[in-house]
Amino acid sequence: MPPQAGFFLWLPVADGEAAALRLWKETGVRVLPGAYLGRDAGQGNPGQGYIRVALVAPPEDTRRGLEAIRRCLFD
Repeated sequence: MPPQAGFFLWLPVADGEAAALRLWKETGVRVLPGAYLGRDAGQGNPGQGYIRVALVAPPEDTRRGLEAIRRCLFD
């Protein structure tokens, strides 16, 4: 049976590597480019165009990190 939940958030971005680097430089928030976690199976890399955010920090730190991601990449 598949898991009922996970602790990762996949956010759509134009360029996962550029977004991850920008977040790290501007906010100190570390995420992974989605393409690093997938592979091309003949139809492209399914992680391309995403960043993966691990929701593993204490709740207050997670909230601050998500707000920093929003301000940096989506506002």
